Amino acid sequence: MLETYKIKKGEFMSNLYEINSAYLSLLNEVRDYAESNNGEISNDLSIRLDAMELARDLKIEATMCYYKNENSLAVMLMNEIAALDKRLRSHERNAEWAKQYLAGIMQPREKMEFATGKIGWRESVSANIIDSTKIPAKFQRIIPERKEPDKVAIKDALKSGEAVDGAELVVKQNVQIK
Repeated sequence: MLETYKIKKGEFMSNLYEINSAYLSLLNEVRDYAESNNGEISNDLSIRLDAMELARDLKIEATMCYYKNENSLAVMLMNEIAALDKRLRSHERNAEWAKQYLAGIMQPREKMEFATGKIGWRESVSANIIDSTKIPAKFQRIIPERKEPDKVAIKDALKSGEAVDGAELVVKQNVQIK
């Protein structure tokens, strides 16, 4: 059953980012559905969005405000991830420094045990390549290159009039929200 919402012009938005609760609830439902379905939106949700009786300009403004709010959250999260990543790298470097410091002050094969942990040495063996040109073929492996189209170079070539088999220029219209 399609739900129809009637919203009066005066009751819709009291400030720039305040969206009618029924419309906001539906937009959040669309977002939640898309998040759990690889970005796909169900036909039912799409029909319900279209069926909401709202003046076209109000619906566009409300959706634009919703976009700006979601985009702001995404930017904040991205900045927080970058800050956490920076802290992570710092702690990893500090941990590696502490490990190297311990290796420098302990004697080889020395072992110690504390209530908080144990420290010791483990022997390992690895091959050291002195001159890779002298290694026999049976001990060599080929690591294939991964090839993919360079879209920027292809676009530049096509724009300058050069023909590129298997590629074409496509002009798109992209929504820009400021």
